[in-house]
Amino acid sequence: MSKKKYYVDIGSAFTTIQSNILLFKEPSCVIIQNGFNPKLIASGKEAAVRRHLIGDEQQFINPISEGAVMHYTGAVLMLKSFLKKAKVKKSDEIIVYFNCGLSLQQKRDLEAVFLEIGYRNITLCEKLLALKPYVASYGNMVVADIGDKHTDVGIINEGGIVSAYSIDIGGATITSRIIKTVERIYNLNITYRTAEKLKTGIGSLYANDVSRMAISGRDIITGVGKNVEVCAKDIYDDIVFCYKRIIKVIEGLLVVAPLECIEGITKRGIFAMGGGSQMAGLEDYVFETLCLPLTIISAMIYN
Repeated sequence: MSKKKYYVDIGSAFTTIQSNILLFKEPSCVIIQNGFNPKLIASGKEAAVRRHLIGDEQQFINPISEGAVMHYTGAVLMLKSFLKKAKVKKSDEIIVYFNCGLSLQQKRDLEAVFLEIGYRNITLCEKLLALKPYVASYGNMVVADIGDKHTDVGIINEGGIVSAYSIDIGGATITSRIIKTVERIYNLNITYRTAEKLKTGIGSLYANDVSRMAISGRDIITGVGKNVEVCAKDIYDDIVFCYKRIIKVIEGLLVVAPLECIEGITKRGIFAMGGGSQMAGLEDYVFETLCLPLTIISAMIYN
């Protein structure tokens, strides 16, 4: 029986497992039972739902941050559960994608997690290289992978990565800023989940967006729950702050790009993937700031 090939992308927010199709996508989190021999209580979606119901001897963990293993035991238990759910056999070939900028030790830690749970046939690969199959069609590409806590920007060609930068900014940065903005404008404490709803519901890169959303929270003065209606303009600065930083990195990349890459990039523009690429108005914003078109890549092509 021939071995199957799987592609595993462990993000700060979500972990995906794919073959030629998407097999699995769940939040990168676990609940474990503390003790000398920690045990898995819940993982993924179940852990996210139950995080506020954990007991004194239990711990909710996000074991991966910015592509690096932050809690080894949590990462082992989480991936063991995820790979089992996706029905990945220990004899199968696994391509593990990691963020640009990881140190040699961080790469070894990531590899050690898979070895700990018995998966030996693994290859670590920078995530930007997942887009190499597109190079055959488009040629040299500038790619931005906008994740939850991390963004990678690089130029890739048939030979691999020409140059790349990595910054610690992403969707979570915007969400955290929205929480502070709502507190400042409305004297209202809101949950991270509510801020996420605002970001995905009315957040955009259009300065004149008048969309509105009703939310509830707790008044920071009285402590009493109250409802307010937030306008897209209220959180516009939080969103632009983050994307301006990403654009600056892209500009820096273009300045040092080899001359043989520039002509093709000028014609084809920028390619973006990841959750942050879904922000409303991103295509127009990139064109206004860089005078380059933007193409959103919503699905990978795997060899």
